[in-house]
Amino acid sequence: MLVFILCAGLLAFTVIGGSVWLVWAFKRRVGNHAYWLAPIPFFAALLVWFALFRAQAPNNRPPTFLPAVKLTGLIIALPDYTSFGYSGIGFYKGNLYVSTNVGLVEISGERVNGVYRFQKSDSVVSGPWLDTSDQLLWALDDHTNQLLNFDGSVWH
Repeated sequence: MLVFILCAGLLAFTVIGGSVWLVWAFKRRVGNHAYWLAPIPFFAALLVWFALFRAQAPNNRPPTFLPAVKLTGLIIALPDYTSFGYSGIGFYKGNLYVSTNVGLVEISGERVNGVYRFQKSDSVVSGPWLDTSDQLLWALDDHTNQLLNFDGSVWH
C-alpha cells in the first residue's frame, strides 16, 4: 500500500510539475495563451494509463495461430518459477492437440504444426475435449475462463 501511495504521489508531482514548467517556459513567448498548455501533461498521463490498461486487457477474440518455430521461444520465455507442462491431449480430425501452459499445441504426424495462443501472455489452456456428437474440439482459456470450440478451421 505504501508503494502505491508513493508511486501515486510521484506521478502527481511529475504531472503538476510538468504543467507548471510548461506555463513558465512559454509565458514570455505566448503570453496568457501559455495557460492552455497546462492540461497537456494531464492528457499525456491519461493516454499512457489507457495504453497500459489496454495492453493488460485479456483477449476475447479467437486464439492466434503461431507456427512451430515460435514454440521454442515461448517455452524459453516462461518465468523461472514455472516449467513447460501439459495438462491434456486429444485427437481431432487426424491431428493431436495438447493443452499446455503456452497454448494449445497442434501436432500432425510426427511434427508440430504450431500453437494456438489464447492470450498474449499467460496463455494456459485446459482440455482439449472432443465432442463426438457435434464433431467439435473444446478448450478452456484459463485466463478468462472462456470455453471455446473448434470445428477444424474456425474457433467459436
